[in-house]
Amino acid sequence: MKNSLFIPYDLALIAIEKGYNFDYYGIGWYYKRRSNNEIHGLDTFYIDTNQNIQQWEALDNPIEAILYQQILDWFRDKHKIHFEISFERGLKTYYGNIFKESNHNRVDFVGKDYYDTLNNGIKEAFKLI
Repeated sequence: MKNSLFIPYDLALIAIEKGYNFDYYGIGWYYKRRSNNEIHGLDTFYIDTNQNIQQWEALDNPIEAILYQQILDWFRDKHKIHFEISFERGLKTYYGNIFKESNHNRVDFVGKDYYDTLNNGIKEAFKLI
C-alpha cells in the first residue's frame, strides 16, 4: 500500500532531529506492516475504521505522521526554503530544485517519479538547515 499523503518514516525522523515540532495539526501515525516490517504513515480514519488494521503494528515509540504539505510549509515558514518540481515531457522525468531565500543558491535534484523526486528534494533541504 503506497500512501502518498505522508513523508517516509526515515525522513520524518530526520525532520524531528532537525527541529520539526508538530506545530501543524496531525492526521495520522506511522505504523509497521507486520508482513514485511515496512513503516508507513496511516491516516487516523484508516486506523479507526479499516478492518485490515491487524496487518499493522503500532511502533514502540509512536510519532505522528507528517504530511508532505506540512513538511513543505515547515521548510518555507521556518527555514525560508522553497521547492519547485516539474515534469520534463521530452525526457519523461521529474526534476526539481530548492533554494533558500537568504542566499538564492539553487540545489537541483531528480527522481524516478514525483514522490521520489520530492523525497530527494526534502533530503537536500535538510542539508541546508
